[in-house]
Amino acid sequence: MTPGIPRNIRKEHIISALATIDKEGYPKEHESIKYSLVYEGRKYPPVWVIRTANVFANGEPLDPTLYSGGAQSNNFLKKFGFRIVKKTHSEVDHTSFDFETMNRERIWREIQAKYKGQDIPAHVLRDTYRIYRGAGGLWVDKERTSKISNDDAGIAISIFHKGTQYPDDFSDAAIRSPYPVTNRQGGQDGNEVKATKNAKRFNIPVFVITTSTLDPTRRDVKKGFVRDWDDANQTFLIEFGKIPDYTKEGAFSEEIPFNLNRKRKRQYSSRSGNNPRFSFDVFKRYGHCCAVCSMQIDGLLTATHIKPASENGTDDPRNGIPLCQNHHAAFEKCFFTIHPGSYQIVTRESGPSKEELELVEEDILKLKALPERMALQWHYRRFLREI
Repeated sequence: MTPGIPRNIRKEHIISALATIDKEGYPKEHESIKYSLVYEGRKYPPVWVIRTANVFANGEPLDPTLYSGGAQSNNFLKKFGFRIVKKTHSEVDHTSFDFETMNRERIWREIQAKYKGQDIPAHVLRDTYRIYRGAGGLWVDKERTSKISNDDAGIAISIFHKGTQYPDDFSDAAIRSPYPVTNRQGGQDGNEVKATKNAKRFNIPVFVITTSTLDPTRRDVKKGFVRDWDDANQTFLIEFGKIPDYTKEGAFSEEIPFNLNRKRKRQYSSRSGNNPRFSFDVFKRYGHCCAVCSMQIDGLLTATHIKPASENGTDDPRNGIPLCQNHHAAFEKCFFTIHPGSYQIVTRESGPSKEELELVEEDILKLKALPERMALQWHYRRFLREI
């Protein structure tokens, strides 16, 4: 049996699914792209048929991300004697969610095959693939994608990342992308923010475009997914690689059990300043201000691991704390620590003093959330050994 489709789905379950679709219909955005199941003169989308058949076999709809359309679904249905036909060009709905997703995946495969994602002429991205609209920032084809999102915003197609002076904004695995702030008329900035959130809502890939490292007139491209956003700091998190081990859904959750040590080999640099995912989660959880002073300026703040990544500390934000660059360095050298019980800031009796370190807070209770005590205990023990 094909992986992803339950073995206990039978022909009678599929027939019951067809009757349900006849009665209730199905979402327009899930219209099939290339193939239809034909039964008693009517046509049905194979993926949605299997999804619905699982209700009768196992009591709930089957998550369509667990299996694919095309050969996988078609062969499963053919096994029970159902007829599958290929759609004519006029039958294909070019405004469906499935078509949009597959089209973006097709474009990515072509870009990889022809250019390996690098040093691509800008006009190719603009005219051939229609995923780029110059250096404007964010590109949305509203006419096409608003029919999928069912609103005026549409779904973001690409983001042009113009470069940054901050190392924790971009890596091979992720990018922290700021909200558009151009003050254009007609609420365009707000619509583009909503379009990017819609990419997360539909879990549809977006293209991140950067200036080529070989030729500034050309472009490099990565395929990513919008994993989370932070309205307070007006930042999106877009990931290119696998979802981190502390969450399977993309967005960090307080419900996930905390583990101070990393469970698998680190995918990022060991420096906290080169991990956009960790930085995003820390600033979203705690706020955009140094925990021990009043610094709030972008570029002068860093997301600090309490147990360092270089010593196998987890990238879970509960093992992190926002600090300015000076206090980040002092914390790493154990010039001060945070008491795991009272959350008070503790310095060495032999110095440097709080005044010399310019620690203006007595504790870290001003933060929106507090670090995991287990992490603070680790650093407090290290601090005591250094005295």
